[in-house]
Amino acid sequence: EVAAAAELSTTDKEMGKRKLSRSSENGIRYSLLLGILCIGIFVVFGNDMGIIIFNNKLAGLYITILAWLCPFLYLSTTLGSILNGLSETTAPFIHSVISILIRLAFVFFAIPKYGIVAYLIGTLVSQIVMTGLHYFKVQKKVSLQLNAMRLIVWPTLILFISLFVALTISMVISLIALPPIIILGVKCAIAGLVYIALIYFFKLLN
Repeated sequence: EVAAAAELSTTDKEMGKRKLSRSSENGIRYSLLLGILCIGIFVVFGNDMGIIIFNNKLAGLYITILAWLCPFLYLSTTLGSILNGLSETTAPFIHSVISILIRLAFVFFAIPKYGIVAYLIGTLVSQIVMTGLHYFKVQKKVSLQLNAMRLIVWPTLILFISLFVALTISMVISLIALPPIIILGVKCAIAGLVYIALIYFFKLLN
């Protein structure tokens, strides 16, 4: 009976670890899929957003730069939650401090020479570093089985297809006398819908 109880306890622990691994993998997968979509939309349509929404071409440049922040922002939030769920509260705090120090370094040494663009790049770099630190810490605690082809390569190819479809359809829509904001919204919506449909079709959510 003691041996059976010990075996059952070991089995429960293994099931718990695998369940935690699956939950972590799903969180990372959804963060990447959403982040890749946001990169595509904001990079391709960022300039249009700056001009149409903010009436400022420079705002479009900022949107384009910040677009690359999306997947790392989503990933760092997901990975930070995983670490907190594992009672690893010290690591996220240290990683956040390192991230802040990187941003401060850009503020003091890069902004005086390169302006606000340097701050945006500093924010991106600090977020990438924090995401990387979070990931390596999670990897030590949780066994992750991640497939780069399914998480990055295929979604990126699907993104290109989605943007191509959106831009092609928008060329037809632009022949109709519609407000620019409507055309911009339609382009973004088509890109998003095609992307989601193809992600489901190729079963990249599993």
